Amino acid sequence: MIVFLTSNPKYDIILSVNKEKKEKKMKKIIAISTSVPLLTTFVSILALSGVMLGAKLNYTTDKGIKYKGDIVKYAEETQGSYPIFNMLYDGEAGMSTEYYWKNNLGINLKDVKVLRGATENEKKFYNDNAHMLSMFEAFDVEMSGGYIKDHLNEITATSVVVPRAIPRGILSLSMYYTTGSTGFMTSKSVYFGDTINELAGEVIQSPRFNGETSDNTNLLVSAYGNDDTLTPKARKKGEDIYAIHPSQQSFFFPMFGEEVQKMQRSDIIKVKDFVCNGYKSNRTFTDIRNMDGPRQENPYKGCGVNDNPDKGYYPFFALYSRANTILADGEITAAGERRTGSSFAVPRLSAIITKIMQKFPGVSYLDAKEILLTSATREKDILDNQYGWGVANLLRALKGPGAINTGLIEEQKFYTGMYDKVFDFTGNVYFWASPTSDWTWSNDIYGNLPKHPTGSTKYDIVATTKDKDGDIPKTSLAFQTIRNVSFQNFIPSEKNYYADTAEFKPGLRKAGDKTLTINGNIYYEGPTQILEGTLVLNGNVPKSTVIVYENSNAVISGNVNHLIMAGGNVYLKEGAVIGTLEFDPNNPSYINIENEGKGITIGTIASKREKLDKFKTLFKNGTLKAEKEITKIDVEDVNVNPYKYQDLKREYFFSGFGDKIKNTKGSNIYPKLLKRYTEMDKAPESAKNIVPGYSNGNFMLDSYASGDYDKEFTKLTNPIASNDNYKISPSSVEWSNFYEARKKSGLE
Repeated sequence: MIVFLTSNPKYDIILSVNKEKKEKKMKKIIAISTSVPLLTTFVSILALSGVMLGAKLNYTTDKGIKYKGDIVKYAEETQGSYPIFNMLYDGEAGMSTEYYWKNNLGINLKDVKVLRGATENEKKFYNDNAHMLSMFEAFDVEMSGGYIKDHLNEITATSVVVPRAIPRGILSLSMYYTTGSTGFMTSKSVYFGDTINELAGEVIQSPRFNGETSDNTNLLVSAYGNDDTLTPKARKKGEDIYAIHPSQQSFFFPMFGEEVQKMQRSDIIKVKDFVCNGYKSNRTFTDIRNMDGPRQENPYKGCGVNDNPDKGYYPFFALYSRANTILADGEITAAGERRTGSSFAVPRLSAIITKIMQKFPGVSYLDAKEILLTSATREKDILDNQYGWGVANLLRALKGPGAINTGLIEEQKFYTGMYDKVFDFTGNVYFWASPTSDWTWSNDIYGNLPKHPTGSTKYDIVATTKDKDGDIPKTSLAFQTIRNVSFQNFIPSEKNYYADTAEFKPGLRKAGDKTLTINGNIYYEGPTQILEGTLVLNGNVPKSTVIVYENSNAVISGNVNHLIMAGGNVYLKEGAVIGTLEFDPNNPSYINIENEGKGITIGTIASKREKLDKFKTLFKNGTLKAEKEITKIDVEDVNVNPYKYQDLKREYFFSGFGDKIKNTKGSNIYPKLLKRYTEMDKAPESAKNIVPGYSNGNFMLDSYASGDYDKEFTKLTNPIASNDNYKISPSSVEWSNFYEARKKSGLE
């Protein structure tokens, strides 16, 4: 392999010999998108030479360009499919009884599939608690009722989440492990930079984050703890006060670089819940239940975040996980009882994602996530410290994205084939829309959030402390309260979510041979590239440049500020207003002008003289204000390597700093970490600035930590050491049902 550094210091150009195996697969990929549907009979405006072709989309195995410093790799296979397959996991709460499954959902419990694996704690999953039943009921209500009984092959329960044995699909995690330690937020902590290890994620981690695959195999929908997950009797130190529990990310993000933070949140949606009907709340809303989907018979009496503000309650706040957090309905009636909590908001949200994927066939899990988050209803255009993006809005989500956000898009670079799809290496990133059937988006589509928040906010928090035995358990077993701990309202890894700090402008790439119709206005600033198929623009496009590539079609009836014909086909309908229309002076372009331009206005048309004159003969009834001669257009081919992705370094200290998790226990680890990495008080100032309580060289939480850092990093507060799933052999994971699982666990 030969590497050339270009004059642009931001990226490298890499040349390599193509592999024969991948070339054979490429023929199949290229064959998918060769046809160009004709909208009507096009009037041709031809270049003098018919041999040259316009700009186009190329699928290739050339390694191409990468941003300098990125670890870019190439998968053996292209990205797999995105099945609409739901797995509901509750950790330990059980399956209830046959009567309620039949009475509530109309199904036999024996027909519910269960993914199980042999573990010493397996018995706890198959008791008669109604938690899992309530999750199924919440999913079914959101799907308008009666859905599950007709789709039992698509909605399942799981009692294990083994990273090497998770089927593709949407994974609902209605549990919350309170890992993360006070010691992580002190001067004696460790800064690992952009290296993934056991401390870099939550207890349940995706196969991608673990490095088991480069594919986007799953979308994790994960609950926060409830305001009563912690009880006052677990308080061992500190005042008896109302205090919040920071998210796990708020504990461990400061120890890691921006790229680790981005990958960790990229395929996870965190869920808080709202409730109605008289519950106490520290944040209330007007009636929001008419927008989040179907509900049960409960009357509306006002809604709010399910965070009780009274002393003795300890609600969980998003804080540093606000970039992938949303709020959803947490009320359900099941097994004869009304229940509330994030456990039930999670399956409701998974049902909304299911509806998004059904509405837009071919959408990826990560694009469904972007549609969900950007269509949420929020009070302000910032990521909220308590609940992130806002309230899930089903009605808006089924109309497509509410924005194209560069923060969400950029994080797709970690997945097979997405690196070249999202980047153009000229300062733009793209939502890659490749429908497998025709789509219609009706929302106005904005760009990034306007302006990032500044400063910090102080909270009274709960954090870990030693118990009576000298151990440092999870906060659910022992905690201390600490007053006035500051958290930054904005951290550097969030910069691409906001227009005033983003490194990129957001754009859209339309691929595939189907039609995408956009009825709303487009307000994002990056390009709109029509690479394949048809894009219908019925709204206004005041900022984005629309580029029509070879083998693609644009149908325009709205106001487009800048339109470039780079070899494709354009149909201008009555009412269209084009600020500037450029068409390639050297290559064929095709345009259909309705009624010879009647009701169509063009500010400036630009091409070579021969084409300008030809156009004017076709545009007899339209309004043309100016013309301009040009010799070329500034549009290049889009080259996509469908195997290419960005990765990060992994060094798992329980496993000898290898790149795979082989062990989940270890001792005397902390001295090895200090020798290999950087002590936090010597870390870059940008890293120290996001440590909770840090200010001007002082680490507030130093005086609250246990001082036993080996325990802090390796015992109960370590998410991998706390996870039984890593002890389960993937070969023991199998599909079963409730009754067979009980037998195999020794309960019957």
